Amino acid sequence: MISKVIRFARRSPGNSNNDQLIFVMDEKQVDRLQIQHHLFRAIWGENFNSPIKEQLKAGGFHVLEVGCGPGTWICDMATDFPTSIFVGVDIVSTYPTQKPTNITFSNANLLTGLPFSDNTFDFVRMSSMVSCFTEVEWRTIVMDELLRVLKPGGYLELEEGDAESYNRSPSFDRLVRSLSTQFVSRNMDPIMSSKFREIMEATGSLTNIENKEITIPIGSWGGKLGTIMSEIVIRLFDEVRGKLIPAMNIRPREYDRILESFRHEMNVYKTYARHHRFHAMKTYGDH
Repeated sequence: MISKVIRFARRSPGNSNNDQLIFVMDEKQVDRLQIQHHLFRAIWGENFNSPIKEQLKAGGFHVLEVGCGPGTWICDMATDFPTSIFVGVDIVSTYPTQKPTNITFSNANLLTGLPFSDNTFDFVRMSSMVSCFTEVEWRTIVMDELLRVLKPGGYLELEEGDAESYNRSPSFDRLVRSLSTQFVSRNMDPIMSSKFREIMEATGSLTNIENKEITIPIGSWGGKLGTIMSEIVIRLFDEVRGKLIPAMNIRPREYDRILESFRHEMNVYKTYARHHRFHAMKTYGDH
């Protein structure tokens, strides 16, 4: 299951500003996101934490995924719940060429407004977007727009991993700190998930807010899942090498040496990552 890969159609990213983006949506990132999805499903045991399974099974349940990327999560969900209706949006088109018939994909930018009426969806989900929005955008635009298209009584779910790892070796710590600097220089928080509950509470439109955190081993010390997670982390740092090498003022050979050392050091230091899921119900108030 974890090795499953969905082929996609690569199209133009339009007006995306690659200088502002930390991670550019290319084939490398698409491959990593697909592997990442199946790993997280295996670790969590499910694609979502919100109490919506019975409604999904019953059918006619409208689901929106914002920032759907290559559509791996939404294709998985549409296959599991064939009588419900799924919509995936992203600013860049990397959608699969073959998909279940109960999915619609479209391009949209959350920051300029989602192309849906108020109170359209029963479930709105977003994940792995910590590198896409500034903290101010999270607080003033992102949450409000997600809630606008969510029906009263519907569920919002956010899933994020920290853009940091823990129990790091000194050499790998250099890479992580440099990546964190990329976030900070763009007014982004690499551990933005630590503020999600507070932001959700501040909307005044969400109730029954719940969050769960899991730790994921990075390296063979954590078994098969840890080995897969280590490859995901190495792929991630390979994607951002073009930004980190000049920022760290090192040669490409030195960057490669640090990553190669990390393959051994992660097991010595027992490096791990943190992953979070938050979900809450939209109230029947004025929002």
